[in-house]
Amino acid sequence: MMFLDTKPIYQQIKEIVLLKIFGGEYFPGYKLPSIREFAAQMQVNAKTIVQTYDALEQSGLIFTDSTNGKFVTRDGALIEREKQAFLSAAADEFLRTAKALGLSKKQIEEIIDGKNI
Repeated sequence: MMFLDTKPIYQQIKEIVLLKIFGGEYFPGYKLPSIREFAAQMQVNAKTIVQTYDALEQSGLIFTDSTNGKFVTRDGALIEREKQAFLSAAADEFLRTAKALGLSKKQIEEIIDGKNI
């Protein structure tokens, strides 16, 4: 897998997991891959997946069942709040970039309108 040099790999993998949670592929109660399995899938060191899972666990989006592994929270309201925060941060980043490029509101709207969303 190809990762960007601009941010830590564990954060990039965290975003992949977040998109799967927010998109419903990893649904509430879903059992996540084991650390070794996920490390092999992502072609990274197992310590990177430990960092990823630790960060997700700190946010409350995943939890550990000591005998069965790691799971997505069953708290749908928490998932929705975190999804909205994730989307808001992404929108802020887009708008900061657009502003730095000197784009007008009309140009930004044209970009958005040109996307099939």
